[in-house]
Order: sequence, then C-alpha cells, then structure tokens
Amino acid sequence: MAGVVWTYQIDNEILANYPMPAKPEPSIAVIGCGHWGENLVRNMHGLGAVASVHDRDPETEAAIVSKYGGVPEAR
Repeated sequence: MAGVVWTYQIDNEILANYPMPAKPEPSIAVIGCGHWGENLVRNMHGLGAVASVHDRDPETEAAIVSKYGGVPEAR
C-alpha cells in the first residue's frame, strides 16, 4: 500500500531485556613514525587505540615509544 507508514512503540522494559552487544575497542598499529606517523600516534594514543608502533629506525621508534608511555614496540 503506497503512502502507509507503520510505526511501532517499543517499551523500555522490552529493551532492557535485550541489551545491545558491546562494540569492540578500536586499535591500530602505526608503521612509520615520520611527521604524520607521530601525529597519528599522538592522536590515537589520546584515544587509547594504539596497539603497536614500528619504524625502520630503532632510535626513532624508541623515541616515540618513550614519548607516549604505554605504547608497545613492534620489535
């Protein structure tokens, strides 16, 4: 039927019995810690979403890891 709109009223009690599943926490690995890589690490670290950091230069990688404590190295 064209033009018919169906609406449903959902009781809050019914919704309480069917909770929504939890969303998984996002996580990223940053590969390459150049200028943009460091910005990504800084922003994602602020969100708690950095899984690991890797750079081909071990000194650069160590500097990023020490700057943003709690960020694991990929090595």
